[in-house]
Formats: sequence, C-alpha cells, structure tokens
Amino acid sequence: MYPTCSSLANLQCWRSKQLPVMVVPACCSYSANRAFSIIVPERTDTVSAAGAFAIGVLGTSTRGGSVERLLWCQEWCS
Repeated sequence: MYPTCSSLANLQCWRSKQLPVMVVPACCSYSANRAFSIIVPERTDTVSAAGAFAIGVLGTSTRGGSVERLLWCQEWCS
C-alpha cells in the first residue's frame, strides 16, 4: 500500500507501465525484510541485507538486466 501511495504522491500516472516496476520490488523487499526480522530479530544488518538481496535478484533476473530497460525497449521497439 505504501509504495503505491508514495509513487502516486510523486506524480506517477496511475495507468503507467512504470508503476508496477516501482511497487513490486518495494513489496518484495518489504516481505524479505519482514520474514528475516521474524527469523533473526536481533541482527538488523542481516535483515537489511536480505531486502537488498531481493532487490538485486529482481534487478538482474530480467532479460536485459534491468526492468526499466526492458520496459523502455518494449515501448520504443513496438
């Protein structure tokens, strides 16, 4: 909920293709941080690393190496 509201507050169009690109990684990072904070409550450095790792995996798992680059290519190549 927060990433969506934050994106809209920064004047991101509701129907744009970039909105899910901003919201999905933020939700995945929050989920990873939340899960690791339950598993390892006293190690905040490990919890932060789990969220950063989730963002890194999402960023490199696409064909072009970046979700934004992939969306940009789809808009201009079609």
